[in-house]
Amino acid sequence: MLRLGLILDHPSPHMVGLLDALAQRMDCTAHVVYLRSGAPERRWGNPAGRLPHLFATVKTNSLAVVEASAVLQALNRVRADLWVVNTCYTTPATWAAVAWLNARCLPWVYMNEPPRPRGRLGVIKLALLRVLLRRAAGVIGMGCEARARYAQLVGATIPSASVPYYLDLSEFLKLPRSRMPLDPAPVRFFTAAQMIARKGIDVLVGACARLPATGWTLTLAGEGPLRGALEVAFRRHWGADQVIFLGEIPYAERAAAFDGVDVFVFPSRWDGWGVAPIEAMAAGLPVIATDQVMSMREFLREDESGFVIPSEDAVALAERMGRFIAHPERIPVMGHAARVALADYRPDLGAARLVEFLVGVDQVIDSARPADAERRVVFDEVPTWKHLTQPTRIGRRTVQCGRALAKRAVIDVGMSLPWRHSAPRGHRILVYHLVLREDRNRFREHLSLLRDHYRVVTVRDLVQGLGKEDECPSVAISFDDGFRVLMSDALELLEEQGVKASFYVPTDFIDLAGDQAQAASFSLRAHYYQRPLQPMAVDDLRLLRSLGHEIGSHGVSHLGLDAVSCTRASRELKGSRDRLSAWLGEAPVGFAYPYGKVESTLGQPCRWVADAGYGYAVTLRRGTVHMGTDRFLLPREHVEGHWRVRDLRYFLSR
Repeated sequence: MLRLGLILDHPSPHMVGLLDALAQRMDCTAHVVYLRSGAPERRWGNPAGRLPHLFATVKTNSLAVVEASAVLQALNRVRADLWVVNTCYTTPATWAAVAWLNARCLPWVYMNEPPRPRGRLGVIKLALLRVLLRRAAGVIGMGCEARARYAQLVGATIPSASVPYYLDLSEFLKLPRSRMPLDPAPVRFFTAAQMIARKGIDVLVGACARLPATGWTLTLAGEGPLRGALEVAFRRHWGADQVIFLGEIPYAERAAAFDGVDVFVFPSRWDGWGVAPIEAMAAGLPVIATDQVMSMREFLREDESGFVIPSEDAVALAERMGRFIAHPERIPVMGHAARVALADYRPDLGAARLVEFLVGVDQVIDSARPADAERRVVFDEVPTWKHLTQPTRIGRRTVQCGRALAKRAVIDVGMSLPWRHSAPRGHRILVYHLVLREDRNRFREHLSLLRDHYRVVTVRDLVQGLGKEDECPSVAISFDDGFRVLMSDALELLEEQGVKASFYVPTDFIDLAGDQAQAASFSLRAHYYQRPLQPMAVDDLRLLRSLGHEIGSHGVSHLGLDAVSCTRASRELKGSRDRLSAWLGEAPVGFAYPYGKVESTLGQPCRWVADAGYGYAVTLRRGTVHMGTDRFLLPREHVEGHWRVRDLRYFLSR
C-alpha cells in the first residue's frame, strides 16, 4: 500500500479532477498539503477535493522564515512514503519542504508545468530548477511537452512521466456540436482569456484587421487590466454588434459561453497548459491556438481538429481564421474531431498513470536501499527495545535519550509532591503495543498494581458496564497492532493473573503472517519501530478469543482515518469488520483508531465508525471514561511493558 503526500500551492479546479480520481483508488492513499487556501489573483474557485487535506496557510509575500515554519508544521502532521511536490520552485516554501524531506530521507517527485525561460533571469531560474531536480527521485510534467523540457534539464538521470491537468468536462460535452454556418450567416469566433499581455489578445486585433469586413463575428470573454485598451482598439474598426465583450463569466457558468459559437481562438504568448482550449474542444469547437499553448501540442491535430500557429504571428492567425470564413462546412467536421481527440482525457486514466509511475519510483528506491539491519526482512526471535526503538543516527539518539530523561524527571518530581494523588482513580483504558521478554517482571508489576486498585475487564465489558452502580473503578487493558510477540510472555502473564484484554488488529497485517517479506515491509511502513515485527496469525486470534480475550478492529491497512478518502475509510472500517467476522464467527464490537487519528477534513470519523456497525471506538487521548463519554471517542492511556510502575501510577492518578 503506497502512501502518498502531495504538496500543492493552493486548491484549483485544474487539479481537483485528478485528486478526486486518486480518492477512488484502492491501491494507494494520498494526503494533500496546500500552502494557501486559494489564489488571490484567480476567481475560478478553490475546490479542495475529496482527498484528506490541510492548509499550511502561507500568506502571499510573507517572510521566508514564516513560510518555511508553516510548511514544516503541516508536513509534520502527514505520514507518507513518497511525496509529490507541485509548487513553484522559486518560493522559500518549496525549498523548505524539499530540505525537510531530504533530511528525513523521504523520497519525493517534482510535478509541474514546463519552465519558461526568459532573458537573464530565466537562465538563473533554470539553473535553480536544475539544482532542485537533482534532489528529486522523479519528475512529472503536466503534459508531454513539460516532460520533454524537464528531461532536457536533467537528462536520463531520473525517471519522468507526463500527467496533464484534468478537469470535469461533462458540461462541455453535453453542448450541441457546432452548426454548419450557412451563407450569409457569419462565422462566430470566440475567445476566453484574461485581458493581460501574456494572452496575446492584441495579436488578435491585428489578425482581425486582415479579415474581410463581413462574414464573421468575435466574442471575447474575460476581464483584466488591458480590457479598456483592447476595447478601444477593437472599436476603432468594428462595432459592438461584430466584436462583443462579455466581461468576466462566473466559473460555474463558463460552459454556457461556449454554446452558440463556431471556432475558438487562443493567441496566447505562453500557457504552461491552457485550460480554455481543452474546454473548447470538449464543446465540439475547432481551435486555433499558438505553439506556446502546451495542451494544444498534446491534443490538437493540425488541419484535423484545428490549427497551431506561431506565437505573435497575426498574419498566420488571420489566414487560419480566413479558412473557416471561406469554408464554413469544415467547422462541424473539425469540431467532431476535436471531441474525439479528448476520448482518453479522463481523470481516472490520469490517476492510474500517476500511481503506476509513482509505484515504479518507489520500487526503484526500495531496490537501491542498502540491506542494512533496519530494513532486513528477518524477524528477531527475541526482539529488544534497544533494537526496536534506538535510532541509528547519533543526533536522533541523543534527542531521544534527552526526552526520556526529561520525562522521567517530570514523573519523579510530580510523584514526590505532597498534594499529588497517589492512588489511581476513575475508569481507565490502557493501551500497550509491546510486552517483550525483558519486560516480564515489570509487566507483572503492572498487572498487580491494576488488580489492587481496579476491576480489570476487557474494553467491551467496561463500556457495557458504564452507568452501573459499582464503587470499584474498572480498568481495561488493550493491545494495538497484532504483534505475535504478545502471544508469548504477555499472554502467559495475563493468564497467570486471570486478566482478560482487548486486542485490536489490522487485518491486512494478519493476512501476511505466512509471507515474511511482505509482513516485514508492512511492519516497517505502518509502525514506528526500527525493525520489523511479526504479525499474529488467524489461529492466534482464535486462540485469544477462546481464552476469553476480546478481538477488535484496527482497520485493514493500519491507515489513519485523517489520511484517507471517504471511499477508503469505508473499506478500512467495513472490510476489517467483515474479515474478522469470517475468521472468528462473530463481528467485532470495538475499533481502535490507527495512530489515534480521530479528525478529518472530509467528515467525522467517529460517525463513520458508528455507521460501519461498531459499538465503540478507542482513541489515544488520555483521560478517564465516564457515563457521558462519547462511545466512539473513548480515551486511552498509552503505556508500554518496559515502563516503571511509578510511571504507570503517575498517569493513572492524574
